[in-house]
Amino acid sequence: MPSSRAAVRALDFLVQKHEICAPFHFDVKESTVGVPKKRTSSQKRDQRRAANSRYEAANVVSCQKCREPILPHTVCSNCGTYKKRAILATAEE
Repeated sequence: MPSSRAAVRALDFLVQKHEICAPFHFDVKESTVGVPKKRTSSQKRDQRRAANSRYEAANVVSCQKCREPILPHTVCSNCGTYKKRAILATAEE
């Protein structure tokens, strides 16, 4: 460990220039972590958590055969077709 101030300055200069690695035991400043001044209220906490979990309305399309509203990529429960093909047998048939 350097004993003179000139040696300490020389080591600091080389560390800043990235020519040598800083020794861990030499002139290390303690890192501090941010600490909140006030406790977060339950209302603020819940608002923050709820902001990313909003429900979106389901995308609804109409059946190509009977024009009933259905969810996309599903068989129509009214006429039993999917992409104009009969998949399910209905009471009419």
